[in-house]
Amino acid sequence: PDFPFTSPVLSTNVATAGYEITSLGAPVDASQSFTFSLWVKPAHIASTSQVVAIQSGQGVGTMQLQITSTGKYAFCLGDRYVNMSNTARDNNCVAGGTVTPGSWQMVTGIWDGTNHQLRLHIGNSTTPVAVNGHVNGSGDRTANGGLMFAPGPDSLRFIGLITNPVVVPGVINHAQLERLTAFELPFTD
Repeated sequence: PDFPFTSPVLSTNVATAGYEITSLGAPVDASQSFTFSLWVKPAHIASTSQVVAIQSGQGVGTMQLQITSTGKYAFCLGDRYVNMSNTARDNNCVAGGTVTPGSWQMVTGIWDGTNHQLRLHIGNSTTPVAVNGHVNGSGDRTANGGLMFAPGPDSLRFIGLITNPVVVPGVINHAQLERLTAFELPFTD
């Protein structure tokens, strides 16, 4: 994110309705194991939690990456939003790390369905900053909609920069995490 890199940077600094950035389709089946990683540069820590990215769909399943009002990152699986104030029910989150406004940080959330764990990594550390047990609830948990960055409402919109989002179906290993940190594809030799 500093010097020789040329990855596009998504700016979410415009807090206006309709400025969400959304993929055309679901990048991953959230009912199965997956890894979601991206670089973020938050402008500040808000007094309410901000959703950096969310994938939901027609069913009840959702995947979210948030910045909490206490200055932590949170990776969540659970039910989709039930109202416009971003209140969700039955979400299971793993939270940790320290948000540093004005600095780039790589944040990686892992849903390990085999071991029934949510894990949160900051940077390329092999040790997660937080781990929590998780079992998917009933209903459609695929979160089969597009991946949305900086969703509304405007009062809760993430303000900052995002780059190099990567979604991988499966749990990545440490070598792949290091490749993501270096802005490389996780499956190159």
